[in-house]
Amino acid sequence: MAKTSRDPRQVTLVQLNSKNSATRVLCIPRRGVKILFSYDVPVAALLQNGEIVVSNVDYSPTTSGHINEFIGSYRRTYVEQAEIDALFEG
Repeated sequence: MAKTSRDPRQVTLVQLNSKNSATRVLCIPRRGVKILFSYDVPVAALLQNGEIVVSNVDYSPTTSGHINEFIGSYRRTYVEQAEIDALFEG
């Protein structure tokens, strides 16, 4: 993983570097919302109003690292996984 964090408000599409080639981390824009995926699971999102929401699921250390690398020190709000899923599915 990269040593520096990105400003999630500036990211349009990113694949984070990982030592594990099976790891797939993408941030994709969808209807004005940027959704962060770790593997095939949406785990966090940057909403149109600038708020960052993260699923309250207790993820693995690897996925937690992906979330922290993407969000960095920016403030986040924890929400139910269903809310993150709805952003992608809706």
